[in-house]
Amino acid sequence: MKYLISALLLCTLVACGLFKHKSAKNNESPVARAYDKYLYPSDLAGVGKGAARPEDSVEAVKKYIDAWIHRQLLLHIAEENLPDNNEEMEKQLEDYRESITIYNYEKEYISQKMDTVVQEEEIKKYFNDHAQNFLLQTPILRMRYLMVPNNSRIHADSVADWLRSPNSFNIAKLKSFARSYAVKYNLDENLWIRNEEARKILPAAKFDFNSAVANRSFQQVSDSNYVYLFRFDDTRNAGTEPPIEYVKKEIVGIIINQRKINFVNKAHQTIYEEAAHGKQFEIYK
Repeated sequence: MKYLISALLLCTLVACGLFKHKSAKNNESPVARAYDKYLYPSDLAGVGKGAARPEDSVEAVKKYIDAWIHRQLLLHIAEENLPDNNEEMEKQLEDYRESITIYNYEKEYISQKMDTVVQEEEIKKYFNDHAQNFLLQTPILRMRYLMVPNNSRIHADSVADWLRSPNSFNIAKLKSFARSYAVKYNLDENLWIRNEEARKILPAAKFDFNSAVANRSFQQVSDSNYVYLFRFDDTRNAGTEPPIEYVKKEIVGIIINQRKINFVNKAHQTIYEEAAHGKQFEIYK
């Protein structure tokens, strides 16, 4: 399909007479020109890929071409107005080339050599040592819920009973029911979300949200389209310490980042020491 879309777009461009120039680049005809720069079909590979509709893919290609033209026009004016011998720019380009080369090497080295597994004990220790850094900025809660169409043929009373008194047997039935009928649901008792997120999921105007949260109650309400069955299991207020589950992903990211820094610094030192031992560099007085 993507090849058909690209072909249709290119045919349209040809029919409109937007390009005539033949290129040495795989003997392609360009799809656009800006001064002495040309854009070719091979440069558009992947543009618009994954679009939901063919017309969306065509539009993505058009936008890419337009952005390319704007960039080339700006680049042309910039090059025309900069000094011919811009040593500072050349140095900046060389610095950038060196930096990106080192960055790509470090990234590949880390992916191949560094341990990225973070143990639970390591997460707990970091949390306990830095708990004050994770104080909540907004209230959060644990909520299990199901949102189902109110015209579906379901046994709402049974589902309500299962959610009102969850156990290993009831949860298994709830999960099976949710997979078959629910539009949205969460039955993970360890998932914490912000209160405002819960308000977006539930029809908060249909019940006393704050009271229900505070009392950790079960609720069943409906609107013109859906039946909502939910229970609040726990809550934490702003300014208090969060449950470790809520910040676990963030802590893992911090630990991994610190590990990367230490790992790269150690690699730098090893490279330096080995080069020094092999007399691969020297400083002239």
